[in-house]
Amino acid sequence: MQVQATLQKYDDSDLSAEADKVLFEDINFTQSQLRKAVEEAIVFHQSLADTVLVTPEYGMQTALKKAPDWAASLLRKKGVIDSVVEKMGSWSFVKRRAEDSSLHTQYIQRCFDNKEPVIFRIAFGPVKNINLPMCRQLPDFGEYLTFVQLSRLASALSTLYPYGIKIQVVPDNIRAQIANLCPVSHVRSYINGLIKLAEGLGFDQWLLVETDQSRLYELYNTKNYLDQADAELQDWKNKDPEAFDYKWQSACYNAQKNIPQTPDDNTAEVEGAAWRYLVAHRAEIISGMWSPQDVFPLVYANHPNTYQLYSLFQKNTKLPWQNALPTSLLPDISIPGLQ
Repeated sequence: MQVQATLQKYDDSDLSAEADKVLFEDINFTQSQLRKAVEEAIVFHQSLADTVLVTPEYGMQTALKKAPDWAASLLRKKGVIDSVVEKMGSWSFVKRRAEDSSLHTQYIQRCFDNKEPVIFRIAFGPVKNINLPMCRQLPDFGEYLTFVQLSRLASALSTLYPYGIKIQVVPDNIRAQIANLCPVSHVRSYINGLIKLAEGLGFDQWLLVETDQSRLYELYNTKNYLDQADAELQDWKNKDPEAFDYKWQSACYNAQKNIPQTPDDNTAEVEGAAWRYLVAHRAEIISGMWSPQDVFPLVYANHPNTYQLYSLFQKNTKLPWQNALPTSLLPDISIPGLQ
């Protein structure tokens, strides 16, 4: 289907409740809303080439000869560094910003002083819930919508920052395989799909998909902190059992969703996965992998003192790529890079 430059307006009145039902219990939008979101994303993607330049060295930079009014006004008031921090924390892109942004600001200042691109790092995953109906171990509309939302972010920031924007996507393969027992073949298929999607959209020079977490684990010596992470979690569990239990129940819930169902009681398996997940994540934090040092970290999950992104345009805060939103839901729409 050819998407016009002007969005169509959909009249849902002729759709039955069954035809326009909520897609899944944990996603609060319907099939017609999915169609509108996808078509909005397509229109934005089609217009993107006219406003940005993309190079391997700098990633995405603005191609506009004159800054938009909002960007020019912000730059006059705050200058480059504070303008980037201000826009990064706007309601257009984040549902929560860090209370203390000083380290983030220092990172952007270093990039500016060195005339280097600002690099954002985003954990992506674990891989899709392998228990969901219709779920394939490939990117679907959820990943597509998220990638286009990241292009909105990069495009907006490139009008403020002159030396380019790059976004590093880090698929969560280690916890997917070790904690949630996802088959290696599923994980590899999913990551390869993310890479092909970025290439198909023409995003691959600024949206950099890591092949897995291994390189970053070695770079930050993360495995050296596993014992410390285990000890800190045990100490937290003993000293503040109520607070720990809240985190623990959430970890067990997520682990249960990502472990294949068996007819036998799998409580021990779920709890083992949940603990491994918490230890691995804590080790990453201790190592500095998610600190604003040589990158600007962003998250989709609910972690304190971070910039927490919206997954979709119009402030939809769900995590759609972790659910099955297969292209068969809208068979008349074709997206480059989606299989």
